[in-house]
Amino acid sequence: MRKISNNNQPEKLNKKNKDGSVNSFQETQKPGHGYSIPISHPEFKSQIEALIWPHVILLISKGYVTITSCEGHSFLDYYLRGAIRKNSGPQITLKLKSEREVKQVVDKLNTFIISCAQNSTMSKATKISIRCRFSFLPNCIQRLLIYKSISNL
Repeated sequence: MRKISNNNQPEKLNKKNKDGSVNSFQETQKPGHGYSIPISHPEFKSQIEALIWPHVILLISKGYVTITSCEGHSFLDYYLRGAIRKNSGPQITLKLKSEREVKQVVDKLNTFIISCAQNSTMSKATKISIRCRFSFLPNCIQRLLIYKSISNL
């Protein structure tokens, strides 16, 4: 049974797909769509893809609020293993407190290897996405580079 949120609407949760991705695809039929779940939610861990979980927890332990994340879904998985989507690699989106904090985080993380920029697909200017610039690298290498980078925040 679905839980009811504070506004008497059913609380929407993401589901794990057969390819390991976690999103709302079964409900929306949109491969990149997912619901943002607060860390206080009892199902929070089930809402994060396994291979990006250490990154999300590291950022949360440093006081950041994560609102989306993706472990990366390779073209190989998409074309040969029937994954529901492919993308350019892992990413994490943060919700920051102010434009000043956005500038500080972007200045610290934006390097030759890591891209850190305001997320243009979201309405608030205080949301930034962290990605590896080298999307040709395997997802496991991209995740390692992202983890090393956010470790220095």
